[in-house]
Amino acid sequence: MAESVEKSSTFMVRNRAWSSETTITDVNVDSLSQCATFLNLQEVSNMAMTCNLFKKVAYSDPIWHRLYREHWHREIPAAVSQKLGARDAYLARHKSVNQFEFSDPIGFDTFTASKPVDHLIIDNNTIIFAHGPWLRITNINTPFLTKGSTVMLNGHTERITCMRLFSANETPLFQRESQSDDDDEKFIVTSSKDRSIRLWWKGSCYKTFRGHSGTVSALSDELLGDGVGNILASGGDDGTVRLWSLEAGVKSGQHALKATLCGHDKTLKLMSLAKNHTEQNSKPVAELDGHRGPVNLLHMDQYKVVTAGRKDAGVNVWEANTGIQTNSLLCEYGDQGENAAPNGCSALAVSKTRIVTASYGHGYGLMRFRDFYQAFSPMFEPNQRFD
Repeated sequence: MAESVEKSSTFMVRNRAWSSETTITDVNVDSLSQCATFLNLQEVSNMAMTCNLFKKVAYSDPIWHRLYREHWHREIPAAVSQKLGARDAYLARHKSVNQFEFSDPIGFDTFTASKPVDHLIIDNNTIIFAHGPWLRITNINTPFLTKGSTVMLNGHTERITCMRLFSANETPLFQRESQSDDDDEKFIVTSSKDRSIRLWWKGSCYKTFRGHSGTVSALSDELLGDGVGNILASGGDDGTVRLWSLEAGVKSGQHALKATLCGHDKTLKLMSLAKNHTEQNSKPVAELDGHRGPVNLLHMDQYKVVTAGRKDAGVNVWEANTGIQTNSLLCEYGDQGENAAPNGCSALAVSKTRIVTASYGHGYGLMRFRDFYQAFSPMFEPNQRFD
């Protein structure tokens, strides 16, 4: 019995000694790569930043072959994989779909009234568009012509001039009514020629702000506040900028007005918050030339610049870093008959790999949705694209 206890104790001591001398670096790269197959893209990226060993594992081909299959439901083309490696092939593909470099996006067209859609927003699977004084909300996965597929919000009496979408978690105004902090619930803010600003929440008008003496022409693209967005800025034909409180418990109307900033002689048409970041010696990167008329619509993100005009049926897409044109998209059917859309693109919205455009002609309006995420027919020949 004593001998058995002694052997057991010796094994435990030796086992503890062995454990104390074993580290993660003793596990080979293949085994770690196998473990990493359970990680998502963000976790793989975090892993690459921890140490050189984990970076080597995170950059290994098996991981990126798996991520490519999961995202695009097919294998990396052999020629591309051999030339670039799996990780660079994945990143090249990700960049290309975000720059609309393909000719076969999935999408649909839907007809609207022969009047311009003035504003468009894409939010996940929801399209929000302003049409005169009306606000409409529809789901991408539901056909537009299906009964009840589009929700119309009434309240403004004249044309909507600006539209913004903010997270309900950004402001204390909706925190009590939001289901949880994890829910990505949104609220809409619109301004109008009727001199009012309206906040829309869960399908109805939640608050109305009044105070401008003319058309409210612009809304800030972000909320102001220290850590929490509790102030909305607006600009109008009266030449003023007005700051509105979004604190919980504040009443509608002029009770919400915190400040009026004067100094402009003419209408404010654009408002943007720079967050105290300025560049003193900025230089132009490229000149983007290709439209037949004025450029009235502009989108920019880290991958692309998208431009359009109300007198041009073409929507141009450019690389953000180089200014090289990657695509040109028609926002109409392209016919030159009596129903053609001579006024070009009246509104556009872009979200990652998706774009919605609106146009109108003599007899109809057209809204066109495209998603390039699963597109695979390149605008360029493969030997040109990867050289």
